Amino acid sequence: MAKLDFFLRYPAALKKAIESGLLGHVQLEEPLSVDGNSIESRMIRYRYGPWDPRYPFVIAFLQSLGLIQIQSKETEAYKLTQRGEQAVLELLAEDSFRSLDARCQIVNKALGQWKGTQLKNFIYQHFDEIAQMPLGQTIDNMKEQNA
Repeated sequence: MAKLDFFLRYPAALKKAIESGLLGHVQLEEPLSVDGNSIESRMIRYRYGPWDPRYPFVIAFLQSLGLIQIQSKETEAYKLTQRGEQAVLELLAEDSFRSLDARCQIVNKALGQWKGTQLKNFIYQHFDEIAQMPLGQTIDNMKEQNA
């Protein structure tokens, strides 16, 4: 989940992966708009890939609201509840979530079936600026030309 979230938070990285042919099977129906300064919250460089230490709290909060349920603690699998599905539909009806939804669709199509280790290896192999960071360092906005 965290590695997929990386491509949502850093759209320049997603754009680089697609346009450079690293995800050759993915075709964009329309150009992916990228603003390198649009990241609401940064991730940190962690041993197993980009990470946000707030994840456990966010998951617990979503579960307490009845929006998700944990399917498996062993593989960290989550599922939207009916209430969660309704909340998603309400958010998607708002214009402000269109670009995020578009990126979610692209990430799901391009990377949704990849395993966590595959995603981690992909990020570290193709994004040197992250792979070379010390552990625990904040990943700054990735500009298109540097992504």
